[in-house]
Amino acid sequence: MILKTLGFVVFFALAAVALGTADPELETCRHQCRVQMAFDRQQREACLDKCERYIQEKEGRQEERGGGSSGRREEEGRGGEDDNPYVFQPRHFRTAHRSQQGRFSVLPRFTERSNQFEGIENFRFGILEVESKTFVAPNHLDADLIGLVAEGEGTLDIIQKNKKKSYDIRVGSIVFIPAGATSYLVNTDNNNKLVIIKLIQTISTPGRFEFFFGTGRNSFLRAFKSSILEAAYDESKETIQRVLRGRDDSPFIQVSDEQLKSLRKESDTIWPFKTDKSSSSKPVDIFKHKSVSNNYGQLFEVDNDDFKELGDIEVAFANITRGGMLGPLFNTRATKLAFVVDGKGWAQMACPQVSSQTERSEEGAIPTYETVNAQLRPGTLFVIPPGNPYVSIASQDDNLQIVCFDINADNNERVALAGKNNLYSNMDDVAKEVSFGVSSKLVDKVFENDDDLELFSKGPEWQQSEDRADQ
Repeated sequence: MILKTLGFVVFFALAAVALGTADPELETCRHQCRVQMAFDRQQREACLDKCERYIQEKEGRQEERGGGSSGRREEEGRGGEDDNPYVFQPRHFRTAHRSQQGRFSVLPRFTERSNQFEGIENFRFGILEVESKTFVAPNHLDADLIGLVAEGEGTLDIIQKNKKKSYDIRVGSIVFIPAGATSYLVNTDNNNKLVIIKLIQTISTPGRFEFFFGTGRNSFLRAFKSSILEAAYDESKETIQRVLRGRDDSPFIQVSDEQLKSLRKESDTIWPFKTDKSSSSKPVDIFKHKSVSNNYGQLFEVDNDDFKELGDIEVAFANITRGGMLGPLFNTRATKLAFVVDGKGWAQMACPQVSSQTERSEEGAIPTYETVNAQLRPGTLFVIPPGNPYVSIASQDDNLQIVCFDINADNNERVALAGKNNLYSNMDDVAKEVSFGVSSKLVDKVFENDDDLELFSKGPEWQQSEDRADQ
């Protein structure tokens, strides 16, 4: 009911657009790859990769030529996207696993883009897309994983400590899969993709993680000698090989209606694992945790008080009303990964550094602040370091909807620079006069807001349209 009331069903038709799958030219190219009878599996995958690279390069060329009105070219600060380490677009994603039944895409390590991201070098950002009636083979990661279901619905099973936990997941569900826990899932929706946005926290090597699949032709069991497997399972080599060669190496497996019905069914026990539904790691619905709301936007937040498995990560969803604005504000400790799931707009950030080549001349010196701009559209990831003031603005056409992962959120404070309880309104009068060099009344005229709005307010384009109407 909440999703229908807020219009979030439209918002969560995200990943197909975010990763370019809605492009008709791309779909035509993919179709041509799939119908080539002379292609083996490897050639077909290479063909599909070329299709994606072509579209991504084409989008990059269009961005360089055009930009867009919401970017407000006349106000832009230094550099385009290639010069801006804080902005990642769909073309920056790499496809790690892909078949006709699903795809997992991941951004490169943040430190590959800039050494300014050393504070988040242990984190990776990815998107899992699973087609309807598709099963994702059992696997584990050498990393912790936090996921937000962005589209569709399914059943997720996690095996850990000799217990199997089964969860129904749907739009808005936040899930946690610890390192080493084996998980598998199925898209139970007959019509829609299951899409999960993922934040991966690496453990072994900073910024690197590996999937380990225990079934199929690509099973890690096949790395062992046959004699070892025969001894471990007390079974013949032929039988073991028959089991491990039962399907191909794709982790995405289409299932029949009968199999789907069985996978949906909840069972009390599956030998030798006991089903545990009382675990505290049960997924949390982010839309039950609204923190701020007014006519210009809504903010939903989940932290470790609501879901202890998040640790020092906070997950948030911001819905900025069209023409509205979030900020300006900054975070005291958290690095924010802000991923656009629907709508268009732009963001600005005040930053002492704007490129991987720029270094402060002296640590602690008073810097010269520059404007970092990000044109926001589905699939854009905007990285906001702690302490950097920023603002996000929705276009006049659509709501701007953003999923955020805040890293190092423990003891973080969100500091508003405008609106209710903003930083400047909390200064005493003498401090205002000394700091700004004008009377405290004049300072209050700027920073005291009669509307009593918190975080969200009218955006500049909205304000300009009202100004024109008054003339």
